[in-house]
Amino acid sequence: MLLAACAPRAATPPTTPMVEQPADDTLEDTTPDPATPGQALGTPVEPQRETASTVDESDSADDSEPQDELDEEDESTGSLQGTVEKRPYPLDGMSDAEISRLLNTDKKRLGSMSIGLPNSGRLINAVQLPESPYWNRVSSGTSWGTQETIDYLTKALGKVHQQFPDSPALFVGDISAQSGGYLSPHLSHQSGRDVDISFFYSKEGKWYRRASADNFDAARTWAFVRALITETDVRFILIDRSLHPLLRDYAERIGEDPKWLDAVFRGTGVARGAVIRHAPGHGTHLHIRFDAPVAQQTAHRCYAILLNAGLVEPPTYSIPHVVKKHDTLGKIAKHYGVSVQALKQANGLKSSLIRTGRVVKIPRKGNAPPPPPTFLPRLLPPRDPPQSAWRISAQSAAGPAPSVVAAE
Repeated sequence: MLLAACAPRAATPPTTPMVEQPADDTLEDTTPDPATPGQALGTPVEPQRETASTVDESDSADDSEPQDELDEEDESTGSLQGTVEKRPYPLDGMSDAEISRLLNTDKKRLGSMSIGLPNSGRLINAVQLPESPYWNRVSSGTSWGTQETIDYLTKALGKVHQQFPDSPALFVGDISAQSGGYLSPHLSHQSGRDVDISFFYSKEGKWYRRASADNFDAARTWAFVRALITETDVRFILIDRSLHPLLRDYAERIGEDPKWLDAVFRGTGVARGAVIRHAPGHGTHLHIRFDAPVAQQTAHRCYAILLNAGLVEPPTYSIPHVVKKHDTLGKIAKHYGVSVQALKQANGLKSSLIRTGRVVKIPRKGNAPPPPPTFLPRLLPPRDPPQSAWRISAQSAAGPAPSVVAAE
């Protein structure tokens, strides 16, 4: 399993755009790499030079740093277990000629397109997270997603505010860049379906505050998580394991079904696996991965046309390379005809230090279309807790609504 850093961004007022450009992802040969946000696909950039040559040093992630779990296999047709729902989408019955015409004349009519995987993807007809009393945007330049992603957030947080009318606004961190693709420092967040968002706090809330038993609002956070599971096409939610018992304890106290909770937290009895999962560093925020059935199916339907029109690049895949003594990223990159930066991005490396014996992924481009997207059935509980239980348990779990302050 690959891990990628999910670092904080400083909060800015909702009306102040702030676009953080990732470092150029360059090529030393003909293999194209993902374009940076705001850059046209296929635009040539200046190559970067590698200076570090140290090997045999561990590159294991520090648990204090946020890590985004990558689940390429989790979204591939071959390894997905359980029932996969086939859903209709707006382009049913539309011919290739009509789609091609709309791409040239009125591309917006086709709607959002989430192309590829969250860690190797693109975004077309992105929708920017609007201003809302439900949230504060940390960075407007990285708050682009599919229409479904925006709708799902709105719906889930609407449920929370319906249950707890005095709830404060949350902080929304990164979703994707407007055109998707690599977004520093993440490996995911590339196709408009990943969202970093703060917890609810029982005390003063701000972006990237560490949650603990002293300040964690289990009532409102569980209401949010529950709404994501029951009202949206969420694939998984990353939360530090130290907070799992706080959430589960509250859920049990309001009368949630124990077997359903086992499925949600442990994946017990369900082929899709747990929805709430641990990833190091997610004690400051939730990382939500959505399926976007319409946007993904539209992208798959339009893929060949987009590729022929030069609007997307061929899909990526990787081949393994076992690091040998005296190997450096520069030598490996030169051997395979890729850039050092491309190797770093493909393997979640923050520096050029690599360890002997590590298997490094070498990114490649292919001509075969990506496989059809797969979607998971929603994990619905057998019953809803009584309203009285929510109110009584919330008094002990959260107390009065907290204030919200800007990030330091």
